[in-house]
Amino acid sequence: MMRFAKWSALLVLSLVVVTSIALLTGSKAHRETVLGLYLNEMEFYSVPSHSMEPTVTKGAYVVVESWWRDIGFGVVTEPRIFRGTIIAFQHERNGTTRDYLKRVVGVPGDRVRVGQYGNVEVLIGGVLSDRVSYCEELDRNWVPYEISLDGSELFVLGDNCAASIDSRHFGQNPVNVVNMKGVALYAFDGLFDVTDLYFDLAEPWKLDDERTR
Repeated sequence: MMRFAKWSALLVLSLVVVTSIALLTGSKAHRETVLGLYLNEMEFYSVPSHSMEPTVTKGAYVVVESWWRDIGFGVVTEPRIFRGTIIAFQHERNGTTRDYLKRVVGVPGDRVRVGQYGNVEVLIGGVLSDRVSYCEELDRNWVPYEISLDGSELFVLGDNCAASIDSRHFGQNPVNVVNMKGVALYAFDGLFDVTDLYFDLAEPWKLDDERTR
């Protein structure tokens, strides 16, 4: 199961100190991470499973930019979400609420089909002629179902479908953005081994004005 383990304050402080020393020769990722931690805009989480490999390896540390950030003067920022954005969120399954890190593949207005082998087909905007397929080479038995995403609902998958617990397991209880912790920006496999997880497009999917904060 893909679950985060949040760092202790001592470990975070130690990482901040070490990274701060590296700022003079560090990358954009290092600079943004240090500033984000100081400003309480970002958090670090460790990844204890293989479900997001090869993008995020087991044991890596992920920098998450907090969702709904109050930057003062009544201004609240909200990260831009795209199909392909990696998010951190909480979700309840089998009576237990856990933290997850997954990639968004379906947004409101899409219709998603889960096949008998765990394969996924996303109908963009619910249109049959505009569809994308995922997790096509699995051989396990699954109960097929379909779901239409409305309001602030998302469909998410792990990059390593065979080792991931994700929206396929959540069934008719989709991920909701109100339970998001934030957007994943970087993955650190070491102090200087950094993977950029976030990308920016011209037209992201955005929440509607009736969202719950």
